[in-house]
Amino acid sequence: MNSQRGMTLIEMLAYIAVFTVTINLLSVAFIDTTRFVRYADKRLETAGQIDELVSTFQQDVRSAPAIVAAVGDYQTGPDTLILSAPGYGEASYLIYTLEPRLKRLARMVLDEQDERLVPLHITSPRVELDAVRFTYDSEEISEARCVTVEFVSGGWHDPRKTVQPISVVAALRVNGGPRG
Repeated sequence: MNSQRGMTLIEMLAYIAVFTVTINLLSVAFIDTTRFVRYADKRLETAGQIDELVSTFQQDVRSAPAIVAAVGDYQTGPDTLILSAPGYGEASYLIYTLEPRLKRLARMVLDEQDERLVPLHITSPRVELDAVRFTYDSEEISEARCVTVEFVSGGWHDPRKTVQPISVVAALRVNGGPRG
């Protein structure tokens, strides 16, 4: 008699089925974990960019002597902010406006030379924005001393949740203290 016992076909098929289900479950868990890590990395990167954008915005507003009503083709309003920027030149302006095509906030330093505006420096943070809204503490722009900006982007949040804007308030300063 033969004392060696092998696997039957049924046993082999059962092992293959269990192995296939196990591999399938592991691959789904791996894919889900990879997606979550990518999403978390993107949120962390965006949070860092937003922090940098907010810091730069607050610093620019605090160091500006005044909000300017209009300069060249630009006009201060709900989608544009113009600040006088004496640190760059005698007649320099710092303009924040949303570039709708790129969905990014442009930060432009313009200098008035021979009655025309010359760009000195233009930056655009990599943060994708759906909207930017500026509000002022006075209806008369030349009297405004405080500006609030709301950054809105659906990319910062879970698409299943309501998008909440990020609001930042900054006040102009004169002689090291707040105005007004």
